[in-house]
Amino acid sequence: MDTAKINCRVLFDVLTAHGLRAVVASPGSRNAPLLMALSARPQVKTRVVVDERTAAFVALGMAMTSDRPVVLCCTSGSALLNYAPAVAEAFHRHVPLIVVSADRPRRWIDQNDSQTMRQHGTLRNIVKNSFDIPVSDGEAVECCNPTFDSEYEWYVNRMANDAWLTATSGIPGPVHINVQIDAPIGETAEASDASAARKISIMEGPRTLTPEQYRELAASVIGKKILVVAGFMNPDSRLNKSLAEFLQLPQTAICAEPLSNLHLAGHPDACVTDLVLTADDETIQSLRPDVIISIGGAVVSSRLKHFLRSCPDADCWTLGDTDSAVDCYQSLTLHIEADPGMFFRGFASIVRWMKGHGTYTDESAASDYSEVWHNARHKAIKRANAYIGAAPWSELKAMDILMNAVPRRFNLFFSNGTAVRYAGLGMAPIPHACWCNRGISGIEGGNATAVGTAVCYAGPTMLITGDMSFSYAPEIMGLDIVPDDFKIVVLNNGGGGIFRCIGATSGLPIREEMLCAPRQLPLEGLCRAYGWDYLHADSETALNASLPDLFGPGRVLLEVSVDPYNSASVFTGVFK
Repeated sequence: MDTAKINCRVLFDVLTAHGLRAVVASPGSRNAPLLMALSARPQVKTRVVVDERTAAFVALGMAMTSDRPVVLCCTSGSALLNYAPAVAEAFHRHVPLIVVSADRPRRWIDQNDSQTMRQHGTLRNIVKNSFDIPVSDGEAVECCNPTFDSEYEWYVNRMANDAWLTATSGIPGPVHINVQIDAPIGETAEASDASAARKISIMEGPRTLTPEQYRELAASVIGKKILVVAGFMNPDSRLNKSLAEFLQLPQTAICAEPLSNLHLAGHPDACVTDLVLTADDETIQSLRPDVIISIGGAVVSSRLKHFLRSCPDADCWTLGDTDSAVDCYQSLTLHIEADPGMFFRGFASIVRWMKGHGTYTDESAASDYSEVWHNARHKAIKRANAYIGAAPWSELKAMDILMNAVPRRFNLFFSNGTAVRYAGLGMAPIPHACWCNRGISGIEGGNATAVGTAVCYAGPTMLITGDMSFSYAPEIMGLDIVPDDFKIVVLNNGGGGIFRCIGATSGLPIREEMLCAPRQLPLEGLCRAYGWDYLHADSETALNASLPDLFGPGRVLLEVSVDPYNSASVFTGVFK
């Protein structure tokens, strides 16, 4: 049986016809018709997570990993507001979340009726668009188009199509669909054929440039040093191949953070950036680019951003995976509305053609730019390896051991704070994929987002987090959707360790009490309560001994205990 509510049926008929296959829903009464509609559509798998904030981050992780839209479904009232942090992250990292909230009929808003608030437009600043589907009230007139029984049904169909297309076309992003539902909410009807729903499609052509445009760009960079800067991205084998081909040009180099998920043949040191940028002034000067090509989302490294912003004479180009006005490095001169994978392949191809015809020759200082970066990285890695090898037990020592031991089939999810910054040192190969909530860099959703990424990945996933980050939602350990091979590593450094490292806060007298805010998490007790295996490492020997069990079968939590002050000193020392 299906719900008798036409708006709920038509909405999910359209979304299902477009390819919706995953929903994360939270229980409620007003959204019961929406949940009934979902249960009547076997193509869609609905996972139930009670807490709406956790549910939203789970859905975010699922959509990030699958690269497909995921629907969030909640009841009326304040439930919707709990979605805001995850929706904001989705908006800034271009993830197509579709928020579906149940609501009372508009006539009952602001009338002291139970569980009501002004829902429509609540998320307007963090979604691509908001849609409000009213109740029918029996006033809809017959539709001239025989596909629909009434103009109301046609109207709901049109809005549902608009919402899906808005979320998935152009640069993807979240949308909000607010559905007004009147009483009674429990009426049922015979299930209909969802495949018969009218689906509106968009035909999009390849986002690339003409040969003439590529020749114009290639001619403009003869004799110039080109630096590709890659922030967070989904894994993309086509981009890996085309970018590796582009980087064969001797005037090119790349700074790719681990979250870029680039696996570039011939460029194993592409992620070593922060360590290089602590070099002497002469080396830094030789690394400065003439042209910056920015791809992906925001970068984590503040050193890299400072370095790029200190190149005022450089031209910055952004590509079609970025909004046209993003000017993070304060030198934007050109936005190229082209897919990055197609752009680098086309650019490399036209340069080869121009060289063959004698119209692209480069004997300037830029011709050894790639070698300059390679040599600087080699020196930085050698210096860092010696430092880490001699360092005492600390977070840096533990992360070096962990990152070099992670099997290649693993997905890694890093919490914001110190965990993602340790990963940013680039001292180990990127495994299958690396993730972190860096759209707006919030701390609160890492645990649940990691679960969401694990749900949509066939291999094992490991969350590497700090004790402060993990304290936001340790209850994810009790979710029945957590895969059996999910792993958690908690770096227990006595609170927010990042505040002991960054210059702006490390010297403040309120640092320990109000910023680091030391935690007393009963991690071993939580593991017993939720049925997880518990491991503990407080030394290099203990950590190495725990690795076989950590990477073995089952849900495992490893607590890594370090001295917080010693760890902060060791971390900052690697840059000196």
